[in-house]
Amino acid sequence: MKQLLFTILAAGTILFSPSQSQAQCYSAVQLDGVNDYLHSPFSNYSLSNYTIEMWINSADYLNNDVYVTINQSSYLILGGWQPDGSFNTWAEGLNPFTINSGSGTAPAINTWHHVAYVFDGTNQIIYIDGVPSATVASTGTLTENNGNNFGLTIGARFDQTQQFTNTIFEDVRIWQVARSQSDIAATYSTNLTGNESGLIAYYRFEDGAGTL
Repeated sequence: MKQLLFTILAAGTILFSPSQSQAQCYSAVQLDGVNDYLHSPFSNYSLSNYTIEMWINSADYLNNDVYVTINQSSYLILGGWQPDGSFNTWAEGLNPFTINSGSGTAPAINTWHHVAYVFDGTNQIIYIDGVPSATVASTGTLTENNGNNFGLTIGARFDQTQQFTNTIFEDVRIWQVARSQSDIAATYSTNLTGNESGLIAYYRFEDGAGTL
């Protein structure tokens, strides 16, 4: 059963209203890098192929930050930016289980970037701002590595105890299909209807200003 807008539990999150100049960001959610995170239960979706994409705007782009983790019969992590400008991931059960985007200039702080992470059954691919930054041939099947079911966490490690990120998030999307570069480019700057094929979670963070 498709789940689009989950009930989100948050620790001290703040809804933020950034400039409209980047994508469709009328509002977003800001985490402080100390103890803030978003959490939701997550159904046992088959993620043989997948896409995770999001807009992020960070005050520091630290390499120990975690942006998105899925820990529910599958174990996926989108990690932080490295000092050389590369971006790292983790997918338990795939070989290799971790990949890094190509190195380059570390992103400027307080700027918006779109990040997408795709597995199409043959390759793991990282897109930065719509451009492929790493394509790594991969084998295996996505599995869970610890027998726990922590669900979906945005802005922290899967158990919500560490690796918090000082980042603004907007338009987090999780798909159980591998999206192509043209698919991503066609929609990353527009709102979805919520009924797109393969879309299983969609967080626009556009409910208006406020605090939790």
